Amino acid sequence: MSSADFIFLDGYENAEFDIQAFCASLRGRFSGVTIREENDHEKAYRLLWDYQSPEVSVEGALNRKNDVFVINYFDSKNRLQDYAAYILWLRKWFPSDQKVVFCDEGYEYVFELSSDLFQKDLESYLRTRFD
Repeated sequence: MSSADFIFLDGYENAEFDIQAFCASLRGRFSGVTIREENDHEKAYRLLWDYQSPEVSVEGALNRKNDVFVINYFDSKNRLQDYAAYILWLRKWFPSDQKVVFCDEGYEYVFELSSDLFQKDLESYLRTRFD
């Protein structure tokens, strides 16, 4: 991936986001992940993470309002399946009853992530972007 992708809540403030639980889950998913919390409120992102292993590499961020995840980089040996699973995992951190959108940096590719979306359906969509 050469440009960032975004997963965001459409018109909803995520006040109940549990950053401690998210960080714990991120550490469980990617053992050894580097997580940086930004205390400077002038910066757009409050949380940044980076993980590298022989199987997967990930760089991501969460904005200050807890309503946008940024995927700056993702690569793995099973890229399509792993990326879809990662996107759906991030989606679960937003309320299931809220509209969540996945899009690229240029807002050229836009896909709604319903809370009951199947991974195979997301993989089919991603295949159109990767091919």
